[in-house]
Amino acid sequence: MLRPVLRLDRFSNPSSHNQISSAARIASLPHKSPRDAVDALSQYSSSAQSPSALRGTDKAAPAEHKAAPSTMSTQPWVEKYRPQVLKDVVGNEETVAKLQAVVNGGNMPNIILSGPPGTGKTTTMLCLARQLLGPLAKDAVMELNASDERGIAVVRDKIKMFAKKRVNLPAGQHKLVILDEADSMTAAAQQAMRRTMELFSSTTRFALACNTSNKITEPIQS
Repeated sequence: MLRPVLRLDRFSNPSSHNQISSAARIASLPHKSPRDAVDALSQYSSSAQSPSALRGTDKAAPAEHKAAPSTMSTQPWVEKYRPQVLKDVVGNEETVAKLQAVVNGGNMPNIILSGPPGTGKTTTMLCLARQLLGPLAKDAVMELNASDERGIAVVRDKIKMFAKKRVNLPAGQHKLVILDEADSMTAAAQQAMRRTMELFSSTTRFALACNTSNKITEPIQS
């Protein structure tokens, strides 16, 4: 039997007064606020464009005095400051509170999370998985982008095989399949996934992130 699904619609961008990108808006910096990070970036950009920085020197530096390669991290901010737990997620307080209640209760339902692209749906689900499963999340969570792998084959070859995989979890815990852009899946793939959800309801939960939930078939939503 297919378990009830928790629907969390209208996941949206945090308030625009932060004046930072959607990727940075969902992040909570460990040592400085998002506003401080933006100010720091603005100062860096200004100094890089200043006349003194652009003038350079009158003479070319000798070859032996060339600057050493930069050790600055090339990791994108969207990864560097990606939230790791639910309390780090900025905005969407009501939805985050409901997910925190799931963590506190320890009973993970199947979830549909809908909202515009770039608002942190997948990141939020990963935070939920980390808090529920801790270090076991590495083996007990599978994340797929359904817009890239949306046919019935991905359900049969990847999702079903993951659902069958044996992972030693504490009593009451479940493996988790996170499907990003699940509304891109074909009708046949959704039908096959619904059957998989029914067969493995005792061991596996599904979290579907989508732009519009009305493209998810009614049997999965119910």
